[in-house]
Amino acid sequence: MPEWLQNGLGDYFQTEHPLFPGVGRAHWTPLAQFKYLAESKKWDTKAAPDLLRDVVRDQYFRQGHRMSRLLAELPPDDAEDSPLKDLHDKNRQEWRQARSTAWALAYYLAERRPDLLTRYRAELSLLPRDLEFDEDALERCFRRALGKDSLEELAEKWFDAMKNQVSSLPPFEAMLLGDLRLEGQPPAPKKEEGKEGKDKYKDKYKKGGSGGSPG
Repeated sequence: MPEWLQNGLGDYFQTEHPLFPGVGRAHWTPLAQFKYLAESKKWDTKAAPDLLRDVVRDQYFRQGHRMSRLLAELPPDDAEDSPLKDLHDKNRQEWRQARSTAWALAYYLAERRPDLLTRYRAELSLLPRDLEFDEDALERCFRRALGKDSLEELAEKWFDAMKNQVSSLPPFEAMLLGDLRLEGQPPAPKKEEGKEGKDKYKDKYKKGGSGGSPG
């Protein structure tokens, strides 16, 4: 089973908090993370087909695994200004992207396109179980399940639906989205840098946050 589907359905059938039981809900954590990624990376409906392809190809999980393996081979460094800190932060963001996009697609298929999800799982069951499939093979499998449906049209509908989806607990979603925005703010200059450091900080970040396309 592709890693995105395994994790996405796993989160879909999981209770997000013991005080709020129930499965199959629009969980506020992955939904807020998905919305923040769409906002910070400037994702829109034009980018949706590439985003969906990256999900079904397990692209984001593969990225996370590659960076995790790299970090595991490096000696630990707990210094505050260690270059590894940025790599660990990047890896954490990669896993967050992998899990939230996987949940978003699994949630959409389970809630709005159960027919497609059933066909997709049937296609997966026909694949040899003792082989690891590359990204192209995973995409072909998903396209076979689509049949005559357009992947581009599906991607746009999925993206619009999830971007406008309201979680099971909107206040929690709004609070987490606010925390993610604060987390994404550029770091403040160190005190010892003085006015020169502050000027560099302003020049570097005066244009605001970074954008980017999926993948």
